[in-house]
Amino acid sequence: MRSKGLKVQKRSVARAAGRFVVLGCCAIPMIPVGPLKASGQSERLELSCGSIPRQTSPAALRQKYGADSVRDVADSNGRPVAMLFPDTPEKRIEIVWTDASRATLASFTTWEKKSAWKTPQGVKMGQAIADVADLNGRPFVLRGFSKPDAGAVVAWMGGKLAELDAGTCHVAVRLMPPADVEFTTLEWRLAEIVQDADEVTSDDRRIKPYKAAVSSLGLEWR
Repeated sequence: MRSKGLKVQKRSVARAAGRFVVLGCCAIPMIPVGPLKASGQSERLELSCGSIPRQTSPAALRQKYGADSVRDVADSNGRPVAMLFPDTPEKRIEIVWTDASRATLASFTTWEKKSAWKTPQGVKMGQAIADVADLNGRPFVLRGFSKPDAGAVVAWMGGKLAELDAGTCHVAVRLMPPADVEFTTLEWRLAEIVQDADEVTSDDRRIKPYKAAVSSLGLEWR
């Protein structure tokens, strides 16, 4: 039997498992328990002039990416070269220094098809030429596919990706056709017109049959 004037109050408990507990009459959000994502972890494989300073030594790379992350490799041209993450294809990248002191970088480049490295704007390996143009917001100019430095982007034509470079640092993007590209008769008639061109724009319909995509990505210092 209830006493006069005494009101019975029902409490509702939130059903979202693990998110709330009842404390008195209020539902209080619980703070999740577990390992936190390391600050900047998602940015570790960023290719930008800000993330990789030119004055970067092997010791600095090991401090940033791990003690076992850098391995020296033989180079036919006698350059001071190492591989970063040599045993992990999606993270592997070639590092070249300007001289034997290994204090100043010359280039930092990946050719791995499934590389996880990318620029802050989203340029990445295997990206189709049309997708790169979309990121740029307009067509761009690249070296002809039969020329020295074939497929290298030479000008972003005032697009958004022009901001990739900073000072002496240049973000080097190269686009090439796949090794097994095949043309129909009609496609070849288009493609052969520009096969010997010194430069070509990304929106030129005559290069569409080449199906060019990003084949190398990295940083170079001039």
